[in-house]
Amino acid sequence: MGKCKYCGKFAGLFSDCHKLCESLHNEKIENIKQRVKAGLCSMNFEDFTFDKEDLQKSYVSVDEYARRVSDIVLEKYSQDINVEDKIWTSLEISFIKELVVKFPTLMNDSVICKVFCKYVASCMESNEKELNHGYFQSLNEDYIAPYALSENDKKECFATCFGKYLELLIKRGDVEESDMQFISDYKKNYNVGINDLKDSVVYGDFLNFLVAKIDAIPNFDDAKKYLQDILLSLGIDKRQLNPYSITYFDKT
Repeated sequence: MGKCKYCGKFAGLFSDCHKLCESLHNEKIENIKQRVKAGLCSMNFEDFTFDKEDLQKSYVSVDEYARRVSDIVLEKYSQDINVEDKIWTSLEISFIKELVVKFPTLMNDSVICKVFCKYVASCMESNEKELNHGYFQSLNEDYIAPYALSENDKKECFATCFGKYLELLIKRGDVEESDMQFISDYKKNYNVGINDLKDSVVYGDFLNFLVAKIDAIPNFDDAKKYLQDILLSLGIDKRQLNPYSITYFDKT
């Protein structure tokens, strides 16, 4: 005997559901989709609220509802993170954080973590003149550490932000003692350093930048001291810089 997968009652020998039950279920799912999509555009939490009894009347469980909402949210933001000039506002990020609290299943995907990573990178970009180390640290702690489930996701996001930090140093045109300390601490706190960026453009750009800075120091001993400090903070071997050096630098 075939039982209806929606109401659990007999549906016929060769049927797994009643047409009416299936229709009620599908209509409610479509209604959920439309409301959630509208809610994502307006950032209105009322569109994410459904009455439990109302769901049950259409044979939609609370778990299915949460799963359907999560799928729609992740679909939207997986598209948004691939938009090159997408600007993530603080209002939108706060809305997403609230969504994660309301629908914990959103944490089962790396999309949300990547959204926060993009936001952190944009915040760093907007504060490039100050290069406030404490601010960058708080961004990592508030938006990446709590929302990355896997170690791979965490490392990828921390590496992205570290790469952005190096880009900002290049733009500023100098590496101060406080920067070297920040780089050293970043490695200790998040296990991410310059060697984790070998496959990125910023890796070569930053090493070229360092070599140019060191080669510009007229005094050999001063250049050597600066080199030693840099290598210590970055956690790299000076041989990694050889391909970028064009003067006496590689002899130090």
